[in-house]
Amino acid sequence: MRIEAERKKIREEGEALFSEAKSLFDAKKYDEAKAKFEEARAKFESIQDNEKIKECDEWIRKSEEAGVTIIPVLIALIIVLFIFKRKH
Repeated sequence: MRIEAERKKIREEGEALFSEAKSLFDAKKYDEAKAKFEEARAKFESIQDNEKIKECDEWIRKSEEAGVTIIPVLIALIIVLFIFKRKH
C-alpha cells in the first residue's frame, strides 16, 4: 500500500511538471519547456510509465525543433553565398 502511495505521488509530480512544460512551450520558452519535459520524463521513468516517457520524448523533440530559429540558417546561407561569389 505504501509503495502504491509513493508511485501516485511521483506520478502527480510528473504530471505537474509535464503541465508546466506544456505551458512554457505554449509561451514559446522552448529551452525551459525542454528542461521541464526532461524532469517530468525522469519522474515517469522512475515509475516505469513507458507511455508517459514516450510522450515526454515527443515533446522534448518538439521543443528542440521549435527552438531552432531561422537566423543561424540565414547566416550560414549568406556565408555560403559570399564564399561562392568570391570564387567566381
